Amino acid sequence: MQLTDNSLQAHFNGKEYVIMQPIDPCMDDTAVKSVWQAEYALLCVGEKLKHEFDRHTQESGIFTIPSA
Repeated sequence: MQLTDNSLQAHFNGKEYVIMQPIDPCMDDTAVKSVWQAEYALLCVGEKLKHEFDRHTQESGIFTIPSA
């Protein structure tokens, strides 16, 4: 994993992921860390929602999205 001022690059399960975050040059290190922590928390929430959605659809026997 590599962390720069405005990106986080990581390899997970054989795939490369990069998260870009615009940073105001006036932000101090503490503010930048707070932004990264908030972004990570949101990604965790999104991952949990996706996991629960996938579980619910599989348990309900839904495998495709119906067309309108």
